[in-house]
Amino acid sequence: AQADEFTCASCFLVRHRSQVAKEKNGMLYCTDCEG
Repeated sequence: AQADEFTCASCFLVRHRSQVAKEKNGMLYCTDCEG
């Protein structure tokens, strides 16, 4: 992933950093999984 991307720890899709909804124990979760 690029610097402005992350992989969701729940659905494992690569998303833009602006879609981060939660960080827990160093793992990032997207808005779809947290919504």
